[in-house]
Amino acid sequence: MARARAETSSRLSVDDWIQTGFATLAEEGMKALKIDRLCRRPGVTKGSFYWHFTGIAGYRAALVQAWGELRDDDRRHFGELAGLPPRERLSVMMSSLVSTRHWTLERAMREGPAPTPAANSPPRSHWV
Repeated sequence: MARARAETSSRLSVDDWIQTGFATLAEEGMKALKIDRLCRRPGVTKGSFYWHFTGIAGYRAALVQAWGELRDDDRRHFGELAGLPPRERLSVMMSSLVSTRHWTLERAMREGPAPTPAANSPPRSHWV
């Protein structure tokens, strides 16, 4: 998900905005997702935000989609664990699901009123 930043260092890509949103959510929670606040973090104008998103609702929907994709990618490797003994497989799965990196964002994405109903749905991938 780490796409290169657009042509110049002053231009943000959609992925840059998504990563800014993830960092903001993890540090400050859902209430911090305001366009002004998001623009201050990378030091850009609202024009940069509106170049990629029609408004905060569209941005939040993009965050939820990217979060779901991130979680799905994290779980894809679970199928490769089928050959491990059950305890070891469970240990690996639990470590993945409760790591600090994931838990902080998971908690923030599920906090308070969901930006969209999809945020409170389980990830799309299935359990092994």
